[in-house]
Amino acid sequence: MFSDYSNGAPDSSNLSRQFYVPGTIYGDTSNGNQVVDFQARETRFNFKTSTDLDGHKLTGFIELDFFTHGDGNERVSNSYSPRIRHAFISYDNWTVGQTWTTFQNPGALPENLDFVGAAEGTPFVRQTIVRYTNGGFQFAIENPETTVTPNGGGARITSGSGMVPDFVARYNFKTEGGAKFTVAGLARQLNVEIDNLDTQEIGYGVSFTGVIPVGDDDIKLSATAGDGLGRYMALNYANAGVLDANGEIETISSYGGFASYRHWWTDQWRSSFTLSGFKALRLTTMKH
Repeated sequence: MFSDYSNGAPDSSNLSRQFYVPGTIYGDTSNGNQVVDFQARETRFNFKTSTDLDGHKLTGFIELDFFTHGDGNERVSNSYSPRIRHAFISYDNWTVGQTWTTFQNPGALPENLDFVGAAEGTPFVRQTIVRYTNGGFQFAIENPETTVTPNGGGARITSGSGMVPDFVARYNFKTEGGAKFTVAGLARQLNVEIDNLDTQEIGYGVSFTGVIPVGDDDIKLSATAGDGLGRYMALNYANAGVLDANGEIETISSYGGFASYRHWWTDQWRSSFTLSGFKALRLTTMKH
């Protein structure tokens, strides 16, 4: 991989040297701008089972790769620990375990050489869920985790103290022309209970994705907006909220999307052109 960082390249151990992470694009002005990386960390292993139990379908799936860990180095052996990506079981319409959040449609992700691709323009989360599917409808409760910015700025505060799971509903449908679409909604409680802080707020979001055939080619697109989305968008580029002077959460609004056109030159050669963007802003309210 060849990368050109206008503000200086991060150190070789930095996450953004493995794949594009919007929150780490600022680099280090003390380093050079252009770098080359060789790695085998995208190597992936998975194992799947499928069993018929008296007419009921039971499926198990587990998948590992070697990304994101900082426990190895490039000096001698490049030894990196495996990490869990997916680990779930499905029984008829139920899925329980770790996999893609129901709020995300991985089938609409652009086909880019980068591991994620249009990272800032898409929801991208894997976590433990309990999901029920019926036709095109999906309903899920998922693991809660809150990220906020301290009052006046500073290091991100991450709180896993929430007692209310995140709720997601989604509808998948397709047209007679073969286009596939999804509409998803998310509702979550932001909860911070750390030291003397004890505050809650509501976050929500909506997401739309589509895969539209254009002859042998296709267009993939996504649009997502919400208040308090935080970690669900752009690999947690922005937090879900900011703590005000009273220790209360003020939510951060965020918007993101992408459009990607994929062209097949031959049966074996294809290329994609992708545009992606993200914006976050804090809406300050006056409390009396």
